[in-house]
Amino acid sequence: MSSALRFAQKLLRRAPSRARQNLERLAGPHVLDSSLKYEEEKLRWYTPEKFYPVSEANSRQAAREWEVYRPINTITTSHAGSKCVRMLLDSFDITTATGSHICMVHKPLGLRISDFQALIPGGKLPQDILKLTLKHVLLALEFLHSECHLAHTDIQAKNILMGIDDENVLTEFEEAEVRDPSPCKVDGDRVIYTSRQMRVRGSAGRPVLCDFGEARIGDGHFTEDIQPFLYRAPEVILRKPWNKKVDIWNLGVLIWDLCQNKHLFDARDANNETTNTVHLAEMIALLGSPPNSFLEGSPIVGDYFDKSGCWIGDVRIPSNSLEEFEENLKGKEKALFLQFMRKMLRWVPEERMSAFDLLDDPWLNS
Repeated sequence: MSSALRFAQKLLRRAPSRARQNLERLAGPHVLDSSLKYEEEKLRWYTPEKFYPVSEANSRQAAREWEVYRPINTITTSHAGSKCVRMLLDSFDITTATGSHICMVHKPLGLRISDFQALIPGGKLPQDILKLTLKHVLLALEFLHSECHLAHTDIQAKNILMGIDDENVLTEFEEAEVRDPSPCKVDGDRVIYTSRQMRVRGSAGRPVLCDFGEARIGDGHFTEDIQPFLYRAPEVILRKPWNKKVDIWNLGVLIWDLCQNKHLFDARDANNETTNTVHLAEMIALLGSPPNSFLEGSPIVGDYFDKSGCWIGDVRIPSNSLEEFEENLKGKEKALFLQFMRKMLRWVPEERMSAFDLLDDPWLNS
């Protein structure tokens, strides 16, 4: 792990742009051409109303996340997983022309795992870093599932951030910004700042699970549409009630992204459109056919399976297998890894191992 971390620490990372009210500082060489686009303005979906210097979340997600943080922040616990979840330090409201918005204050964190992955040649997390990351995420999920009684539902590499062990880098960052302000652009009453690079020193902190904008509170079942498309659990695709076991499926699919640098499921048809039909067919290829008992209760099961549980979707089932997909490992290590994956990737949610049990897995602790 140390070699990969040292590699990443040699590289600079970016901090998000932030606007200021002190417009008197905008004179001189730091002012950029207002006719050009910078930073978030280059995003295809950018609109000024969606951005505020301390938050890019939309109002609905922010409101839900704030509600979710109430049980997380108020619980008294010695659970190790509580250290692997981003906590809420404070919150406040702002009012703009589009309404009132919740802003949340968190402890500063470092690289997203997705950014760290992009720094590594080949984009594949080394096994030791992968295992360390998974242990922390599983601890976070065990805490969320067992003590906070909630499902995260949006576990992605961009929502797992590395901590900052040496907080002197934050002081240096602040002092550098005061001494030499970031170049900025004035657009009417808006000020857009370019990102400032942050120097990294020492070892990276523990991975932390963030972003609770799609989380759901409760140990029961829910029916809303959740999860990024390629990470959706089969019960979500089939519009069946789901519970916190969707997080276990989600993590299993994410692992493939991290260690293989490619998605486990593609889900695209001949027109390059993502579809549930192709997604389910790919699941069958890797896991076998779902049991009839699992298909019961789905309002759309007839679109994909007959009454006997046989596939009737309008695409063929691929001939791939997990063994063929896994390209990095060999022998016993490969067998143990695939065994670990199959503990999470199960059709029946109740058959998926809990985060608590997965922490004792032989591959994870090898």
